[in-house]
Amino acid sequence: MTRVREKVVTFVAGFAINMPYIRLHINGLTHHDIAARREAFVSTAVGRRMVLRAAPCRESERAVAAYVGADMVGYVARLDLDVAWSAMKGMGTNVLRGEIESAKAYSLVFGCEVDCVDERTTTTTALPEGWQYTGPMMPELELWHRLDYLGGEMEMMLAEERVDVEGFMELFEAFCRLAPYDVSSEMMMCRRRLLYRLEDSYEPKLLDAADALEELSQRMGGDHGMAALGRWMKHELPASKEAQAMRSWVVSPTTRTEIMMAAASLPSGLMMEWQTDEVEFARLLYGMHLSRERVHQVLSCLVWLDNNVGPLDTQVLEGGQNRVQAALEALDELVQQLKPIFWGDEAAALEFLRAVRKARPKQITTMVNEWVAAKRISPQSCHRDLWKVLNEAGIYTPSESNWNQQVK
Repeated sequence: MTRVREKVVTFVAGFAINMPYIRLHINGLTHHDIAARREAFVSTAVGRRMVLRAAPCRESERAVAAYVGADMVGYVARLDLDVAWSAMKGMGTNVLRGEIESAKAYSLVFGCEVDCVDERTTTTTALPEGWQYTGPMMPELELWHRLDYLGGEMEMMLAEERVDVEGFMELFEAFCRLAPYDVSSEMMMCRRRLLYRLEDSYEPKLLDAADALEELSQRMGGDHGMAALGRWMKHELPASKEAQAMRSWVVSPTTRTEIMMAAASLPSGLMMEWQTDEVEFARLLYGMHLSRERVHQVLSCLVWLDNNVGPLDTQVLEGGQNRVQAALEALDELVQQLKPIFWGDEAAALEFLRAVRKARPKQITTMVNEWVAAKRISPQSCHRDLWKVLNEAGIYTPSESNWNQQVK
């Protein structure tokens, strides 16, 4: 039985385009395995099979090595790197196979057919080079561990001569439920590897699974998928046990400054969308094609800020990195002013600040009375000292006499 499939061009809606053939320049022939016999190699190179493979180097370099037989002959030219990575990511692989179209003394031209190109590599703002988040990290999410297990088991089952179809489908259904919540490049690669293996099958149920996986990829890139992903990131993830563990982590002033600098230097719009438009935030993060480690860092940074600083004004976020940095520093200074009033407990001062920044005056004084009774606020500091800090920060605007009438 042979199943003829229409070539799928748009794996993720809006991000993939048809590009049936690419040509890439290969440089560095004088520095690698064929250097000593370069002239002889070049004279017979045209038409030979060549394999391009992502090189194991730093993410920022994105090098792609070129092999002919057992020889490493060079690297894809820097000007062609975007095309090479777009093709690999669009096809869900780290390898391209083709042939040498032309050969000169110091360079080669590689050509191959590709199914699609992932435009996110070239059109999406990436994290700044050297970006680091050094603050508290959420524990690795349990669903990511489960996805790794499911993906690995399914790939192993599909590699066997006789596939346990029923067992595979049980894992596959669980995988499809969880896969939309992992936006990492590793998970996209996993989905594409599964898709190619499933498309080579003759078993009807596995071919149906290939169709379902294609549909899943298309839904993830659409508005409905981004809405579900955004709700999870903005509401369910910050409320998870992994995120709640970050509430009790009090960091040093140095680390707090580093966290705020990392937040302020996130790509333009990412932090603002996190606070104002969860769907667009999910779309931005999904399109950045980050590694699992980077996704974990970005989400940990934003969740820590939510838990320990609170939202920033939209006008501040629209003002660029300098204004964000200044606002974060002002908030940090406010916490330090509140800290002695809360018996030196910085975590308590942060919790109080989060609760009262958008509260009404009566709600604030009621909370103060409750915290004094619970011995979380010093009774000696709950009047003028606390009023002055909140009044100067614009959080509680009524007069001191009004405050003293309300706070017992």
